Amino acid sequence: MPMWTFIFISLIVTSFLWGLGRAERAWARNEPEIDILRFPSKRVAIAFDIHGVLFSFDGGAAATVTLSYGTLVALAQKFFGFKGFLISSAPVLIPLCYGLGKYGYYALYYGVIPTVEYHIFGGNFFLFRALRWAWVLLSRFYSPCSDVFEYAWSLKKRGYVLFIESDIGPWAYEDLKERYHEFFVRDGVELFDAVFSPGGDFLCEAVESDDHEQVKWVNKSDERYLDLFKIATKSRWPDLEKVILVDNNARNLRCSLRSTFSGFYIPLLFSKIDKLEDDFKELGVF
Repeated sequence: MPMWTFIFISLIVTSFLWGLGRAERAWARNEPEIDILRFPSKRVAIAFDIHGVLFSFDGGAAATVTLSYGTLVALAQKFFGFKGFLISSAPVLIPLCYGLGKYGYYALYYGVIPTVEYHIFGGNFFLFRALRWAWVLLSRFYSPCSDVFEYAWSLKKRGYVLFIESDIGPWAYEDLKERYHEFFVRDGVELFDAVFSPGGDFLCEAVESDDHEQVKWVNKSDERYLDLFKIATKSRWPDLEKVILVDNNARNLRCSLRSTFSGFYIPLLFSKIDKLEDDFKELGVF
């Protein structure tokens, strides 16, 4: 394998490992304080994030695919020269460069993180449909945390309203739910009462018709996100007094403290299931 190709692959793997370390450091940094909660189950809901809470990233599988693809590119270059490198790497490098460029544009110009399935690879052009399909396949690098799901089912049996509150796009979520159906549905009962995510029906309920297309794709980086979340939940569950947000990203939880309806939310930083159970007991959620 040529040295520069090996360096290219190493940079990808190193970037991935750096991202994992950054996420882990975020767990232990600036955890928001929480208040003791003593409400009946029908007056409190619990919202779980998907990435890092209900599902964990399978770094081994991602590294295997990355190294396998790097080997394929190296072989193509060895047998066909630079032309082989271009042909074999183009299906990844071109969408990656396009996606990063558009991602950066939205982040800098609008100050929010775009939803990949809509803002970057949205549209009916066949190429964008193929890229959306490839993006959804990346969700398969996530595997369910069975202990968190089991704990969520125990909360469901006690009468708590459960939400998914995530930045996952609708196509990626449906793919995860279809592949791991037994985690989401048991004996015909849905684990989660609603899914609050960009482009989802639950979020659309809180959006006025004039702003529908503009607002329905907001995500956690948008200051309107949690305001819309409360509007949607209160319209369907008017007796709710609190929503516990379970997230592994401290930055997302701090946004709840700055929300117009900050008193409606109780942020809970997730790191592992044992800590989650202890935190819930402290809050009076048994």
